[in-house]
Amino acid sequence: MAEAVFVIGGSRGIGRELVQRLARRECPVVYASRQPAKALPDVPWLPCDVRQPDQLATAFTVAEALLPALDVVVFNAAVAPTGLLVGLSEATIDEVLDVNMRAVLASVRAAEILFARLQRVGRLVLVGSVAATGMDGAVLYAASKAALRGLLNAQAGHWLRLSLVELGLVTGGLAEQTALAEPFMPGGRCLSLVEAAQAIEAAFELPLEGCSRASGGMLELPLWSAMRKGS
Repeated sequence: MAEAVFVIGGSRGIGRELVQRLARRECPVVYASRQPAKALPDVPWLPCDVRQPDQLATAFTVAEALLPALDVVVFNAAVAPTGLLVGLSEATIDEVLDVNMRAVLASVRAAEILFARLQRVGRLVLVGSVAATGMDGAVLYAASKAALRGLLNAQAGHWLRLSLVELGLVTGGLAEQTALAEPFMPGGRCLSLVEAAQAIEAAFELPLEGCSRASGGMLELPLWSAMRKGS
């Protein structure tokens, strides 16, 4: 069971559902996002645009101060534009790279430094997608989520353990934006926000011996996990 959780990207959708679930169980939690969530008045909110490295670094510092027992960080922030790469603007490409990739790398680095300073092993949960296998109609999003797999397999910090939760498509997300989403809806339907949040919480309990990956694509969560021993 997690002692305290910092959720990056917790103002809406999956992130808000996760924060609400943790708060209801009285698990100490804070969340960071550009805007506060309307339904989370009693949970500490840290203003943070993950595209700005200084804001992200400050959010980690404040989260550590608010949560002395912090042991889990969840990176849930993401943008998911649809369309073929040739039709996407440079501004859209930059935003996806900044949010879905550069901010992830900055969070891995910040979390490693944080847990090294605390002298205890912590976990960073990355929220991925089964779209990482390649999804027509959302090519840039799929590529950014595939990059998380490479990061998981390459990163082996002394104080930080990475977990990657690859979710099936979730209600209200890409499934409603592209007609080519059906192969990414295991069981023939979208996951609910509750099921998605449950899959992320399940990653809190994966062994800390190495990096781990779990799929939350169907009702039985997690579907599978593959362990890679840390060096």
